Amino acid sequence: MNDGCSVLQLVDWISDLDEVGDEDLQLFANTLGQRIHVAIVSPEYLPLIEKRIKIVESRLSKHRIVPFESVEAGDIILLKQTSGMIQMVAMAGFAEYSSTATGDDISSVLAPHFDALAYQPGFLEAKQDARYVSLIGLNDVQRVSDTRMRRRRRSGWDVFAPERPSVL
Repeated sequence: MNDGCSVLQLVDWISDLDEVGDEDLQLFANTLGQRIHVAIVSPEYLPLIEKRIKIVESRLSKHRIVPFESVEAGDIILLKQTSGMIQMVAMAGFAEYSSTATGDDISSVLAPHFDALAYQPGFLEAKQDARYVSLIGLNDVQRVSDTRMRRRRRSGWDVFAPERPSVL
């Protein structure tokens, strides 16, 4: 089920809750039959996403970690403020990945999307050692009522994939 309907379903579902946890998101991923991601986003980027100035989310890392090669077009992404609440839901419009050799410049990978990334001053300088680039287009961004999230994980990106029924 990879359409805007899933985003609206999740918006309605989350809006009815004060708090969600990993088990809730896993249940919804199973119900929809598609991946749900939780992206932890710095507070200065959330208004830019809501105003559609920032329409591409990126993750730049030294190591091969999620979301690298774990997001596909049509996946649902919850946007949660760092140390804060879930504030928006979006659908991945596209996902592009690149890895570079140590010391290579990632700017050529980012260049086609630079305006849509809306980086704050100093961000790229802080990520100069990055070797893995994940670029995710944010489509159908919807605001949700601020919802707390109980998290067991402490990473900047979590993935809840539909579980396959066990075969005996």
